[in-house]
Amino acid sequence: MADLFPEGSLVRDEKLIRRHAVTVLQSILNCDVSMHSGSGLPAQLVGVLFGADQKMPSMAFEAFLKCYSKPGITKAVQAEGLAPQNTGKEMRAVLMNHVGEGHWLPEVASFAQAQDVWTQKQKKKQAKIRELESMVDDEDLDEMPEDDFDGAADDEADLSNGPVVPVTEPDYEESFSLQAPEPEPSEHNEAMQFMRDHLEIVVVA
Repeated sequence: MADLFPEGSLVRDEKLIRRHAVTVLQSILNCDVSMHSGSGLPAQLVGVLFGADQKMPSMAFEAFLKCYSKPGITKAVQAEGLAPQNTGKEMRAVLMNHVGEGHWLPEVASFAQAQDVWTQKQKKKQAKIRELESMVDDEDLDEMPEDDFDGAADDEADLSNGPVVPVTEPDYEESFSLQAPEPEPSEHNEAMQFMRDHLEIVVVA
């Protein structure tokens, strides 16, 4: 802020503005996952949008592949449709010959794998919403207590300042229902729709 607004107004130095903009992006759109920095999965998804995998160097070279254990290099070779070899050295050679001058990244280092991770997270979120819906649908609504309608005619007369009109017993029964009304199905549907529209995960960088 001090560099960009030294006197309360934005500076006109384009290079300075660009440098600070890049610094901000570097601090936000990185793949670190920690309590203090990094965006993790959202940053990886941004990498997918901009084709970050193609901008990374190929990792099919000896110094990197030697970091693999034998089961690890075996899995990497099989992922390329190649037959496993007897030793890790042979499998590294087979993989490098297969890639040649091309481009190879292990799945764990690829930005593209973020799409599958994101999809799984969305499926879990939808499953949780369905679980909440089921819990709401299965709840037994308590019966409403029966209202005491004694003196209802007197109350109405007091409110209207009119005479009290006597009501016979049959008319009383027909005028009032002591049975609690059943909730409309739409009430649950509206609540569930509200949850679908508003239950979102917000990532704060």
